[in-house]
Amino acid sequence: MGRSKSKWTSVLLGLLLLTGCVKGVPLETHTPDSTTTSGPAQNVSLTRTITPTLANIPETKTVTWSELISPDGKRTAVVFVTTFTQPEAEEIELTVISRDGKHRQIVESIHFDRLVYLMDLPQRGHIYLKIVQWSVDGKSLYFSKAYPYGTPCSMSWLGQGGADLRKFDLDTGETTVLLDRLAIEMLFSPDKQTLLYTPGFNSQVVLYNVLTHEKTSLPLPDLADVNPGFELEKNTSGLLWSPDGRFAVYAVLKGICDAPIALSSVIMLIDTSNLSQEIILNEKDGFLPIKWENPNGILLQDNEDSYWWLNPTTKEITPAQP
Repeated sequence: MGRSKSKWTSVLLGLLLLTGCVKGVPLETHTPDSTTTSGPAQNVSLTRTITPTLANIPETKTVTWSELISPDGKRTAVVFVTTFTQPEAEEIELTVISRDGKHRQIVESIHFDRLVYLMDLPQRGHIYLKIVQWSVDGKSLYFSKAYPYGTPCSMSWLGQGGADLRKFDLDTGETTVLLDRLAIEMLFSPDKQTLLYTPGFNSQVVLYNVLTHEKTSLPLPDLADVNPGFELEKNTSGLLWSPDGRFAVYAVLKGICDAPIALSSVIMLIDTSNLSQEIILNEKDGFLPIKWENPNGILLQDNEDSYWWLNPTTKEITPAQP
């Protein structure tokens, strides 16, 4: 009888332990005896439920960096930038989206790990996608990959390595490289057929026809006699087209790499009909062309953030409001 009572006491104690009714014995700390082989107790599974925390879920944030609507208004080219926190990374995507939002066509996508990006600077590769221009018929998109590495003394995202020029055909989905990592600054003509660009900080300007692929280089004139000090490094910048596309201008500033010392400037006028060049401004103050919407007036900005009108015919400058 004593043995029977002891047996039932043991069973009762076991049930109390399983139901957690015995104080001081946490359920999750109870471990069944590995030597127990009898009875239904072998089928009892003691498990804990772990609720995932938000720290285990990577955070993402997507922003629209730039966009450009096609000439017919049926599509929009958009550059999206997505950042990830775990691990730290970025994804840059150029996508063409239909007006109703139902059709998306990925043109290019770049993904890079930020840790690798910071620790291996010479191998960064492409870090930015830039929308350059739609074709006139809206069937092709010109875009650029900007390289972050090139000239070691340069600090700007575009200036360090320059940018290429690519053409994406919406019908075939194919991309053609037109210029390979050359341009520091580029601008299409109003008819979208000719690209004006500078292949270096201290170099000539180039006219490139995207239809015929003809390329014409216009070397910088010898400015040492025109403006003392220009025998040193120069910075070519401020590319602009006239409204009718017949002329183009650019400025040559004193500087080192892409950091101009805005103490003097020479502004050149290009006649695209005969590819001649003419100096239309030679000043000790730094003037940079920023807008050309009026045939008789080029808007300039000086090193004190004041604005001026430059008449390309008379070569006179007058104060202006932007």
